[in-house]
Amino acid sequence: MTKIIIPICLLFSFCAWSLSEDSRLPDIDERFRKRVDFWKKVYTEIDSKSAFIHDKEDLTIIYKKVKLKANNYRQRSRSAYKEVKKVRRLLRSIYKKRMKNLTQAEKEIVKIAGLKTATDARRAINRVRSQYGLKDNYFIGLKRSHRYLDYIKKVFAQYNLPKELIYLPHVESSFNYRAYSKVGAAGIWQFMRSTGRMFGLKFTYVIDERRDPFKATVAAAKLLRSNYDRIKNWPLAITGYNHGIRSMERALKKVGSGEIADIIEKYDGRRFGFASKNFYATFIATVEISQDPSRYFPEFKKPEPFTYSSIPLPKSLTVKQILKATRLNPNDLKLYNPAIRSIAYRTSLQIPKGYDLQLPSIGEEEKKNLLAKLEALESFTAGMRTAAVHKIRKGDNLYIVSKMYQVPMHDIIVFNQIANPSRIYPGMKIKIPGSQDMKKLKAAEPKVAKVEPQIKPAPVKKVKTPPASSEETELRKEKEPGTMAKVGPKISWFEKLFKSDEEIIAETPIEKVEAAEAEEESQSVEKASKLVSLDNYHLDIKNLSEDLYEIQIETDETLGHYADWAVIRISNIRRDNRLNTRSIIRPGQELKLRLTPEQYQAFVSKRAEYHMSIQEDFYQAYRVTGTTPYRVRRGDTLNQILQVNEVPMWLFRKYQDEKFKITNDLIVGQNLTVPTIQIINE
Repeated sequence: MTKIIIPICLLFSFCAWSLSEDSRLPDIDERFRKRVDFWKKVYTEIDSKSAFIHDKEDLTIIYKKVKLKANNYRQRSRSAYKEVKKVRRLLRSIYKKRMKNLTQAEKEIVKIAGLKTATDARRAINRVRSQYGLKDNYFIGLKRSHRYLDYIKKVFAQYNLPKELIYLPHVESSFNYRAYSKVGAAGIWQFMRSTGRMFGLKFTYVIDERRDPFKATVAAAKLLRSNYDRIKNWPLAITGYNHGIRSMERALKKVGSGEIADIIEKYDGRRFGFASKNFYATFIATVEISQDPSRYFPEFKKPEPFTYSSIPLPKSLTVKQILKATRLNPNDLKLYNPAIRSIAYRTSLQIPKGYDLQLPSIGEEEKKNLLAKLEALESFTAGMRTAAVHKIRKGDNLYIVSKMYQVPMHDIIVFNQIANPSRIYPGMKIKIPGSQDMKKLKAAEPKVAKVEPQIKPAPVKKVKTPPASSEETELRKEKEPGTMAKVGPKISWFEKLFKSDEEIIAETPIEKVEAAEAEEESQSVEKASKLVSLDNYHLDIKNLSEDLYEIQIETDETLGHYADWAVIRISNIRRDNRLNTRSIIRPGQELKLRLTPEQYQAFVSKRAEYHMSIQEDFYQAYRVTGTTPYRVRRGDTLNQILQVNEVPMWLFRKYQDEKFKITNDLIVGQNLTVPTIQIINE
């Protein structure tokens, strides 16, 4: 029998999953099974308008299930917190009464929690928390997932990963490519920019490959394989995907055991909270549900996978040119090309040459004809001549420049590919077009026709994704397991294939709904662009000699970014700054760069665009609703404060006084201001 099995397995790449020791997940022991069973209940028994009031350490203790009568996140949070306080009051009363003369409600609590002594009741008080249900959100994600699972299986088999890992996006994003977290993680695999770049994803002002489910899947496979190769333990490697592999290495060293249950019980890292402790359990829960979805969701019908054709752009083209050549409407182009950022649809910025343009499936002959059609298109700036070059000085704006050279401001914007006219900066060089090119420039502005539904769309039910913890004292502590990163506009294209009572879109043709969503997305993009500001950044460049410049490292920047922006080698940057491969750079640190005039211009422009894109993505999904004062305590670090409150550094800095410096150590008693963030449309 063995002689038959081995050669057959060699024919199928998926067989590697069952043959390799380092591609198997360990069995779940009894201690950990309790956590998994709790999360299976969360995913299959209660929806996002309900909650469990439970013990956060012993997840078998569920005090009660409550229905939250509220329409938005804030009201649900308050409603759930009231229920938490009720249970805490009962536990406090039990402790004060020393387990004697208890009311019926108190007796019920004693029974549920298995309390033996009054001390047990006292210890349980601060362990009470609420957990929103995720049944409705998981069901939507389940249908989304089957658009990509076949592809993910193939990629993960190539990297010899456990087959169960294909379901990990259920925990990270519920397979929503538009998912965007407060701290800047994006896409179905929730990559931060720095991590995505390490594993091959590309970012420009018009392209963000983290949002492409297919390219991001390859990067995720590399990251997961890298985590395992470092720690040789799949539960810890998977937890490290969320918590950081270095932190898990410290946990393993400190606890001295690779058992995930031991790590959860014994590791006391400051950042290793409820979310991190339960990440692997939520993952296993989604695996067990996803492998047998009909058992939990009888109405579920497996959809067809997402199929497409891909054509590399033969030259840099605008969205307007691509739409005209392919005869697609903007919504369909967005559907098939989630990596193209919204800025490209409302400006004449070009999609770069070599970008893999994804389209509805077509034959090889059609692909060849379309490629020829795209090749024949002429760049709208081809043949244009630069009449002059103006270097922006402090106080300049495009209006002043246009008057100075008597050239319409719109023509300057299009000629220079300026995405946001209000965001020019000292040192930026503006090319002034010749007068003979004015008519050609006017035709370059994207004019995307608004799609008017022929019939009125049915009302759209907006399914919100609440954070896992609703207690006011924990609202900003950490991203809870099983909580989807929320976005502004909802994903819509997967819904073309399905209709059910639990669908978030009614029976109206999905194309009409998508048109309404596209308009909503356009409005959110416009609002976001008005909030973007680089005023709090230190982007000035000091000229030290003919080709040597000095910059101050900003938040979210790496040596790799500098190399990309200026098209120089990282090794040259290290050499000029006496850095080795283990050197760590920090915000506020000064760094020297050798740049030619052309490299200088590219560096200044791309650096500004990078920071603008971070802000634009954030403001499309979230709004700042207020601030909360914070007084620095002993042991606090700036990174910890940011992580606990899920606030990005660039936003946090905007709300501090003029004396605040990102390079300074915090002082006990120092007063800080923490911005309060809320999901748009909540």
